[in-house]
Amino acid sequence: MSIATELPEGSQGRRWLVGGPHGQEWLFSRYKNAPVEEQERQLALIRFVAAGVLNQLPRSDRPERLALFAQHTSGDPHTLDPDRPAGRLFLLALNDLARIEEGTLSSPTTPIVPQDRAQELRLYADARLLVDTISSSVTVFNLAGAIYHRGLLDSLPQAAGERVLLLPLRQLLEWQSVLPARADIYVFENPQVFEEVIGELRPGKALPTLVCTSGWPSLAALRLLDLLIAESPDNRLHYSGDFDLKGLQIAAHLMARYPGRCYPWRFDPDSYILAMHAGGVPANKTELTALNALPDVFASLVAMMQEKGKWAYQEGIVHLLIDDLNTFTQSLIHY
Repeated sequence: MSIATELPEGSQGRRWLVGGPHGQEWLFSRYKNAPVEEQERQLALIRFVAAGVLNQLPRSDRPERLALFAQHTSGDPHTLDPDRPAGRLFLLALNDLARIEEGTLSSPTTPIVPQDRAQELRLYADARLLVDTISSSVTVFNLAGAIYHRGLLDSLPQAAGERVLLLPLRQLLEWQSVLPARADIYVFENPQVFEEVIGELRPGKALPTLVCTSGWPSLAALRLLDLLIAESPDNRLHYSGDFDLKGLQIAAHLMARYPGRCYPWRFDPDSYILAMHAGGVPANKTELTALNALPDVFASLVAMMQEKGKWAYQEGIVHLLIDDLNTFTQSLIHY
């Protein structure tokens, strides 16, 4: 396909066409037997996505709203909507590029195409394209401070003090930096566990910052964690979640996103057994087998979970999490 050779070496459009699973080889095989008119239409669409869109993505310091980006690249604000041909191809290209960047093209567990709206939103966000900055939010406790892009201090964290803030993505995008109360930041999967822990923390201590993702991390949650980690090389995350496939996948995802800066918290066989005593749920064999794809750091836990054949939940170890945080100022946490 000549389109790839027309594009600059190393450009996003060329990387996608040459190396993407939905690049030139897939497109050729898909349309090689189509009528000439259809082939010409698809070539124009491919050229638009590769050269007119991928090679004009916003800079990291200047994110742009998807509709406005579509307007100035095509003249139609709806061109890149996911139900439009260009929008569908664009999402496939973004997903291909993300997999190239992550080095997961050969991984059978990685979806070939975006599976849901949440994944689509993550792809747009990684491309610096804004779709919805209000409904995506994250909950945080005891945030020390935040600074706007123009260098001004935002009084919101100081005014909140040791109270819970629900922060939309829109607010987080206005901040250039965020300060945690301590270098060690604790991240929870489940909101009720998060609330219970906050309610049981001993007063009078220099409390750390706590973050709740409420399941798989939203764009807002990832933005907050990015800012917290970027604030200082000493800052690090400790993640605790459910003893099930999703909980461990979230832990693995955060550890991969923040290598050497994110640590599993109470993801060990002993904690799992304690959680099981509070009640376990039978797991299906397919999901138990999928645990084998997790990093080696979870090997002993995975072996125990596969032996027991059950999931257990963060609610069953809430007392351990409370104890850990109440002794945090005296000694380092046990991972």
